[in-house]
Amino acid sequence: MPRNIDDIVVPINKKSIRSIPIPENRVSENHVLKPRFTSHPNSPKYSRKFLWIGIGIAAIVLFFAAFSLFSGATVSYTPKSAQLTFNKDTYTAYKSGDKTLLFSVIKLSDDKGVKTPASGEENVSLKASGTIVVYNNAGKNDQKLIKNTRFQSSDGKIFKIPNEIIVPGQKTQNGALVPGSIETTVVAAEAGAEYNIDLSDFTIPGFKGTPQFTTIYARSKTPMTGGFIGARKKVSDSDLAAANTTLNTTLKNGLMDQAKAQVPADFIIFPNLIYIAYSSLPQTNPTDNGVTVNQHADLYGVMFKKTDLANFLASKKLTDDASGPVDVPDLTNLDLSFVGQTAKDLLKVDQLNFQVTGSATAVFLTDENALKNDLVGKNNSDLDSILKKNYPGILDATSVIRPFWKSVFPSDPEKIRIIEKNINK
Repeated sequence: MPRNIDDIVVPINKKSIRSIPIPENRVSENHVLKPRFTSHPNSPKYSRKFLWIGIGIAAIVLFFAAFSLFSGATVSYTPKSAQLTFNKDTYTAYKSGDKTLLFSVIKLSDDKGVKTPASGEENVSLKASGTIVVYNNAGKNDQKLIKNTRFQSSDGKIFKIPNEIIVPGQKTQNGALVPGSIETTVVAAEAGAEYNIDLSDFTIPGFKGTPQFTTIYARSKTPMTGGFIGARKKVSDSDLAAANTTLNTTLKNGLMDQAKAQVPADFIIFPNLIYIAYSSLPQTNPTDNGVTVNQHADLYGVMFKKTDLANFLASKKLTDDASGPVDVPDLTNLDLSFVGQTAKDLLKVDQLNFQVTGSATAVFLTDENALKNDLVGKNNSDLDSILKKNYPGILDATSVIRPFWKSVFPSDPEKIRIIEKNINK
């Protein structure tokens, strides 16, 4: 029986025939040897490796480019502050000139009426009255009009002002000169219902033949009412007093609201630096049930520019002014009031004595644009020395420069942001 080749043993090395190496030229097509290298430069695997390396480098470049694009710096600082305390301290303000503290006056007027029960009749002779606005287009100088200056309506009726007034001169508004103006009450020259007229234009007969006749004039703000001759319903003294008290309160509250609304944003007005003058107007609308009691009021309010007042008060209490200008955010915590007797018409006053009571905090101001320019191109380590040298009003400050690896402030001041930290004012 033939023997199986698996049983053949080579005597010399005592190896199976399966252990004999097969010559390379006898390798069959089904036996493929593995190559000795893992990747060739042109192979897909080798290309992917360098692709990922390129992507990584590009990402790093974009990372740094993005940070450079959003480069900048932020400086946050805390301003110095000081407490100001007043106990009826008295000071003086002036209306004009180069004085330390200047003031201005706002004037507002209003009329109100209240229905009041009647308690009988009386014979009366009453003059009509109303409110006009007087204009001064003659020049920049103020024009004084004395008591009882006559105003003539379009239909020839004569009315007079009960008190002297000063009409402001022209002022500049939106680049153009406009007439100065003031409101005032006028009263008919004679009693009677014929002076109860509607809105009208007025001239001043005393200026006839002069340039002021056409440049100083008036127009009605309200109709002229209250002119009457004959018997009318009578109001008792007690009812009249009660009506006037009600009107005083109504007029005061209304005028105070108007004053607060009309005061410019950079000015401030104090309740105890306001004077209101009241005057009775003719009674109107008589019926079987009663009449309307009318009253007129003129409000005069003293105004200060906020920055002027803040620096003035700070200068009176702070011995060290090296920190420069200040702001007093809580000026309304102070009570400013008149000293002595108040003039009935504050428009005629050239200087004013007032007293201050209360406490407020003064916060030293910093020129933030100047600080930006001083920091341009400087090293972050120079911040403290720059502040100590040029900005004594700053208590402390911190800075952040972007990107994080930079230590020099940007060369463009617009890329430097200055932030004032909130403090307990």
